[in-house]
Amino acid sequence: MYEHGGEIDEVEEVQTCGEVIDGVETDDWYTISLPDVFTEVYGEEIEEGTLVLDIENAIITNDDIELLPMSIVTPVEQIVRHRQLSRQIMAKGRTSVMMVRVSVQDSEPVASAADLEGIFANGINFKSQYDACSFGQFEIVGAGVMEVNINQPIANFPQPGSLVNLASEAARMQGGVPYAAALADKVMFCLPPGTGSWAASAGVGHWRSVYNNEWCTSLSANVHELGHSLGLLHSNMAGQAYADKTGYMSFGRKDKEGPLKCFNGHKSWLLGWYSSRHITVDGPAHIKLASFVDFAQTAEHEPVIANVLDKYYLMFNQAKGFNKDTEGKPDMLTITEAQTGGSDSVAGLEVGDSVELEGGLIIEVCEEISGPPDALIVSVHYGESACGNKFVVTHKPSPAPTYPKTNSPTVGPTVAPTVAPTVAPTVAQTVTNAPTVDSSTQAPASNSVVTSASLVSDIPSMTPTMTASPTTSPAPTIAPTISAVPTTSPAPSQAPSNSSHPTVSSVPIVSSPTAEPTAEPSEELEL
Repeated sequence: MYEHGGEIDEVEEVQTCGEVIDGVETDDWYTISLPDVFTEVYGEEIEEGTLVLDIENAIITNDDIELLPMSIVTPVEQIVRHRQLSRQIMAKGRTSVMMVRVSVQDSEPVASAADLEGIFANGINFKSQYDACSFGQFEIVGAGVMEVNINQPIANFPQPGSLVNLASEAARMQGGVPYAAALADKVMFCLPPGTGSWAASAGVGHWRSVYNNEWCTSLSANVHELGHSLGLLHSNMAGQAYADKTGYMSFGRKDKEGPLKCFNGHKSWLLGWYSSRHITVDGPAHIKLASFVDFAQTAEHEPVIANVLDKYYLMFNQAKGFNKDTEGKPDMLTITEAQTGGSDSVAGLEVGDSVELEGGLIIEVCEEISGPPDALIVSVHYGESACGNKFVVTHKPSPAPTYPKTNSPTVGPTVAPTVAPTVAPTVAQTVTNAPTVDSSTQAPASNSVVTSASLVSDIPSMTPTMTASPTTSPAPTIAPTISAVPTTSPAPSQAPSNSSHPTVSSVPIVSSPTAEPTAEPSEELEL
């Protein structure tokens, strides 16, 4: 996600979060640096954006939540009324998407409003690619391009967070809706250059995605970030984040019309587009596995994805048609392992190849047959290979899951109240040039102390720092309440009587995985 010197560098994991007031998420988001112990104990919840925290006595500025030595951070269980935040993968039916083009006094995106309209038009774009990969089961409906102008210089926004907050509020007012999330099912923000060397970002299952200048029209960035919005995590390989380039949940490029590919076997299973041709394998089997590109030409007994032991996902990654540019393991049987925080590419096999997995389970490609549909004959066995045996159907296809239609976003309060100071912080904090939309719009208060501040972290890192990968460190001086998530939510701290800020009660957190150094081409970036 961070570009430096033309190379992809190692980045430090940074969490960002959304504020929750009275159980409802606002449009604002902030960067927060949690103690290492939270990452160690709640890593899965942080990755999936489900960690909810109650924070007392912290400083909130335009971009950041700063924890102090006296801050109290407590994990809680709470249902957050989040507009368009879903833990299910819902990728069937129609989804409306709006693009918000953001300009400031002295900077604007290189793509014009007409250019941005192109991502919803006919031709090759993220709309057409989702249509192709889903065989028409997932339709993106363009809700137009809105232009907003923030009357401040770009120098006021060294990081994108406060600009995104102001742009969200400006879009909300211009659209006449109670929340920016109500503009469409998914809202994309195109920012001008000058907010840092990042590419794009979105929260898992969240309504909002954000793009940095030239990345606004990138096919891979658009597909990748909407994938996050639908609930997908990254595709990794050999412990390296983003390295499984069979599909779009990997590195991105700035190209407007390429590469043409789809998703790996694990992601495709979750998306459910080929669910009528899923097969579950819990023991030795001899399978005819059809190319997913030929899904429309398959019969009921010709699966395109095999789920082995509810852990490994087998798919014939044929490089043709709308998947012709797949950059990882083309024309091979791909084996992808489901893991916490995403998936990991285990192997790519050609005819005659085999791989031994845990417990002595062997996956072997016996032969390739021409169709339609084109297919591979695959043996799943312990010990003796089943290759050479006459093919028989040994497992019935898995039933197709039911996908409810996406409802309109739930709306709630329109503007988060200004946080009033309640306890004098022990660390001085000075914020200058607090950004505003215009002179009549109030910016978030600086030098404020948040009591019982609640945040939902579904927006991944926007501004990682360039350091070595973090290592386990001793318990921090900040004294959070560290324990397993309680079965019942503790009562939030009562705000002091002199505060106008309503009692707020929680927080989830998501972060982009730490990337290892890589020699990927300079035009590729982590998304």
